[in-house]
Amino acid sequence: MRLLIPGSCGYIGSALIPHLLADGHHVTGIDPQWFGNGYLPQDNGHLSVIRGTTLNAMKYRDFDAEVRFPDLAEPS
Repeated sequence: MRLLIPGSCGYIGSALIPHLLADGHHVTGIDPQWFGNGYLPQDNGHLSVIRGTTLNAMKYRDFDAEVRFPDLAEPS
């Protein structure tokens, strides 16, 4: 299954993604990465991470499902 996960670098997203990858899913994460993405697997061909916010996620439509984890609000 192709999954889009906004908020992928946060606490919940980074805990869930390794399990999804182990189950054979293709995961695309989207996150502003203000605190980095060091908790995600770095060498998995089924994972890609896009630097952006949930507002950017609205333009990605080629997925079987989207699992949203709220991220911090952008500074105004």
